[in-house]
Amino acid sequence: MVQSPSDGSYALMFESQRRLFGYPLFAAQTCAELKNPSQAHIEHQFELTHTWLPFLSKSIKLPPPEPANLKLGRPENLPVATSGALVLHLSQPDQTFDYRLSANGASTMCAKLQAALLCNLDKLSLKQGDSYDFKLERLFDGRSIGTVYEHQLETVNPVKITGSSIKSGETVQDIPAGLTLTASKPLKSHDELNLYLVSGDQPILVETSVATNGKNLSLKFAQPLTRSAKFELRLGNLTALDEGYLLKPYSLRFTTSGGPKVIGASIGTYGVNPSQNIVLALDAQPKSGQKLNDFIKLSGNFQYSLSQSGKQIVISPIGSWPRCARFSIQYRDGLKNRYGVSGGSAWQFDSRTLCQTVSAIGSSVEGRGIYVYRFGSGSQNIIFVGGTHGDETSSIYTLTSWIDWLEANYDLIPGDKTVIVVPNINPDGSAAGQRTNSRDVDLNRNFPANNWKQDVIMPGGSLNKGGGGSSPLSEPESSALASYVPGQNPKLVLTYHAVGSLVIANESGSSSSLGAAYAQQSGFWALDGSASGGIFTHDTTGAFEDWLHDKYGIPALLIELSSYYGNEFWNHQSAMWSMVKS
Repeated sequence: MVQSPSDGSYALMFESQRRLFGYPLFAAQTCAELKNPSQAHIEHQFELTHTWLPFLSKSIKLPPPEPANLKLGRPENLPVATSGALVLHLSQPDQTFDYRLSANGASTMCAKLQAALLCNLDKLSLKQGDSYDFKLERLFDGRSIGTVYEHQLETVNPVKITGSSIKSGETVQDIPAGLTLTASKPLKSHDELNLYLVSGDQPILVETSVATNGKNLSLKFAQPLTRSAKFELRLGNLTALDEGYLLKPYSLRFTTSGGPKVIGASIGTYGVNPSQNIVLALDAQPKSGQKLNDFIKLSGNFQYSLSQSGKQIVISPIGSWPRCARFSIQYRDGLKNRYGVSGGSAWQFDSRTLCQTVSAIGSSVEGRGIYVYRFGSGSQNIIFVGGTHGDETSSIYTLTSWIDWLEANYDLIPGDKTVIVVPNINPDGSAAGQRTNSRDVDLNRNFPANNWKQDVIMPGGSLNKGGGGSSPLSEPESSALASYVPGQNPKLVLTYHAVGSLVIANESGSSSSLGAAYAQQSGFWALDGSASGGIFTHDTTGAFEDWLHDKYGIPALLIELSSYYGNEFWNHQSAMWSMVKS
């Protein structure tokens, strides 16, 4: 048999041939195989003739094939998954062409299944929550013969954990039966979900059962969780019904509590006011009905009562506790929280009641108190004075820190010494941020030194009429200091001012040698008062230190700090302490 005519668009194949003496006589079936798809839209006619029997010729018309139409197997506004198969429906089975899907710079061949195409999305490396231009091409013999579908499609958003019945980092006070995670959308499956007890180097797997219900993934604990222990939940992946998945594995760490633990106290290790309440802050509320006295004890001869309010236990002194006495708060194990959980809550705190004594030696023009802080009980008194000039707050900060250090280190004070600190003799000036007191008198020009005068030149060169006071000790602040200091018969007086990085001795007793020692330890310059005339361009008449020298011969050091406003205590602590021990 032969084909006539032929333009090369199709190849004819004859099947189920009948032969005579080995020669083909006729075929029961003739098939046309497309060879040139560009001619597929044209109607073709074939003349079939037999070489030996021309009267058996037959004419065949081959109408153009109807190409299959395609449509996406889901609404185009519905996001597609980034893995699995994208399904496209064909209007009819297609045995002629192949199909290729492209997106994100990659492509994948689609499998034909009856009247559907299954295109593997895994090979396209798509990201969740993004949009891509998808293109489907029709292929013949491996060559593209046209695009049959093109559209921008969005991919599904990743699934996220939006909630947990146990929060990350939480200390669980109750006895939970399980743990529930809530996802951002309905779930289909999960992978590698395990809970571990974190103990030592090797985590211990906790026996659980898992159930999925809508957006919830629930773990049920086979046994109550170990108390006072750390746990970690690890989730490898979640898959939502829309094929969204976790961007990365999920981890949740939490801790189970023991009994109520002390997480804070209202006192420090020293300086406790003998009449103040002590408040212990707990991490959980104790169960009602428990006897607090069975769990909380104070050492020493202290009378007190205990009460509980919410997560606080209050220790209230009965009577006056002894001054400068050490004590220990012992919080014993066994107190239960409101869920009945106990254990692991033992705690002890050592402290000391206040050692310093505080008294007022006078008040300012505006009625603010001038206070004295005393440490120790020896017969030799060393006095520190600050805040003479209200705008030199560095002296107040430095002496305030000195007070705290002396309280903390009270036991180190030599038995023959008493340290007295007057941190601020000009409270009105410091409140207003000005050098003078509220009557514009420079307090360090108001003492009855031999050189006192009424009108003084101030720093900067201005004349302050009456800046030395209407008379010596006309001001209540200077009068209070003058009335107090000589009566203490001090071994040494140190006054703090700013600014100059100097130590100036008043040249009474051993002040010069002590000043040199102080300067060496603080890194300042040391001068005698008689040699300081060229240092200051303003009057220094009626000074407190000069008055001590002129009237009493009491050694005194004037320390000019290096800044007006900073706290210089730690640069001076060793020098100050050496003055106490000298």
